[in-house]
Amino acid sequence: MKREIFGNPCFWLLPLLLLALGGGYLFLIRPDVAGFFYDDGMYLMAAKSLAGGHGYRLAGMLGQPWFYKYPPLYSLCLALVLLVTPAFPGNIIWLKGLNVLFALGSLGWLWFYFRRQRTFPLWLCAGLLLLFGMNWRFIEVSIEMMSEPLFMLLSTAALVVATGAQQEKISKSRFGTLVLLGVAAFYTRTIGLVLVLALALWLFLRGERRAGMAYLLLSGAFMFPWFLWGASRPDTTYQLGDFLIRTFQETYFQSFRMDLHYEYTLPEVIGKGVQELLGNLSVQFFPLLERLYLIKGNVWAELPVPLLSSVLALFLGFRLSRSIRGRAFSPVGIYVGLYLLILPVWSFYDFYPRFLVVILPFMMAILIGFLRDSHYSEKVKHGLTVGLLAVSLLNNAVQLAPYLQKSFPNQMIVDTPKDLWADYDSVFRFIRRETPQSAILYADVTDEGYFYALNTGRTTLDIFALLPKCRLEQLCPTTRMENLLNCYQGINVRRALAIREVLRRSGATYLIYNNFAVIKTPKNDGRLIHRLMPIIPVLAQMFPTEAVPVFQSPDGWITVYRFIPEQANR
Repeated sequence: MKREIFGNPCFWLLPLLLLALGGGYLFLIRPDVAGFFYDDGMYLMAAKSLAGGHGYRLAGMLGQPWFYKYPPLYSLCLALVLLVTPAFPGNIIWLKGLNVLFALGSLGWLWFYFRRQRTFPLWLCAGLLLLFGMNWRFIEVSIEMMSEPLFMLLSTAALVVATGAQQEKISKSRFGTLVLLGVAAFYTRTIGLVLVLALALWLFLRGERRAGMAYLLLSGAFMFPWFLWGASRPDTTYQLGDFLIRTFQETYFQSFRMDLHYEYTLPEVIGKGVQELLGNLSVQFFPLLERLYLIKGNVWAELPVPLLSSVLALFLGFRLSRSIRGRAFSPVGIYVGLYLLILPVWSFYDFYPRFLVVILPFMMAILIGFLRDSHYSEKVKHGLTVGLLAVSLLNNAVQLAPYLQKSFPNQMIVDTPKDLWADYDSVFRFIRRETPQSAILYADVTDEGYFYALNTGRTTLDIFALLPKCRLEQLCPTTRMENLLNCYQGINVRRALAIREVLRRSGATYLIYNNFAVIKTPKNDGRLIHRLMPIIPVLAQMFPTEAVPVFQSPDGWITVYRFIPEQANR
């Protein structure tokens, strides 16, 4: 009996794959760096506040505001680790290790789905597990303090539980488990609302209307307090001259409302969102082609990737319509369809491949299922499946190779020949040594304010000044690129004055500028160009006695300015 168990590849292959992937993740973890990715800094600051008994707040931000951008479950998990290992930064490895466990748990559920519920052969299950486990964007969120692995664990578990009831009436215990998992996914990331809607719709479509309505109402009752609490938090957007002064604290719903009010029309939102979705598809399915084509300036060279992405999107839409006509509904198919439908509106304003990574294995399963169910011969189907898997694994290997060859693990994911941490660490040490505990910092790249707050123990500001798109187009009509750039530079001076006023009111005492904030390809966009334009050097040039450089990192990457505005002294 023992020989039969240990001789069965199913017994040892999954643990072996998980150990290999987990070891790779641990190799890539940077155990001395936390907060570099903006979200991880927010989660960790909220976790510290929870662990200290101060509520769900951002402890390192000016005024310690309530944290209502993201739900609290992931921060609560981090807070439990902080209670056991409170010494920072020595506990970073344990905090990141928790995410590795969540990631490996997600892969375990995926194996069960591929092997038991899709009945894929063993070699295909192993290939798919490696394909997803070696996806660089999945690795990226798994070795940092990001909420996607926990969300993936909960959502995949819910889909597996629901798929297990595909041929039978749902039991009370399974129903309760689905409520628990759906609500937990929502309290990890608000896009978990899509999972709840998908499971309710699945119950409706299979004829269990009472169960579907009960699921929707019961899950909604548990989710409603978060919506109510988030809606009661005022956004911090206000007008200052031509500019909107904003923070990153808005919920997605608040951000969507403000962008519609100040910047975009609804058709622009939908159009931009679809464009971003196609970009996400190209990043996930055609990463090598993206590298080859998107770096070129020729429009014909750039064309293949969006065309392939469009074909993939049309194929998924075709499979969805075919399933609807045949009444072949599955919880996975409904979830993937709703997720893709909602995602363009959910994250239209920026490029977030990690939003798509949580449904990538299910999209790949749909593609492979289509090949296996096709009318081709078994030999052709097998060849197509092997070819798709081999090309996808090659894509992942090529994407992953540069990171495995770095002298320093991870290097904070930034693809540079040097270790940026050395520069940041020198700045952190200067701030801790030369500034008072009451100092208020402002980073030119506002996402990095959390990075500085965590690693210096100083309070930071989180703001950026935005000129609404309609106003920008009036001031800088598209003409020659040289004229457009000159116009942006003129606006940037006015923007610097607006930010100076905000900094003066807030009492900032130190400004931090790094070379992320540089002008890249100018676009008549109104958001991207202003996020990339440097502000602090403009202030230092206009007011040299107010913004005085006091420290520069060894490689010149980061400059710290002492900020003493004259008006503040009067």
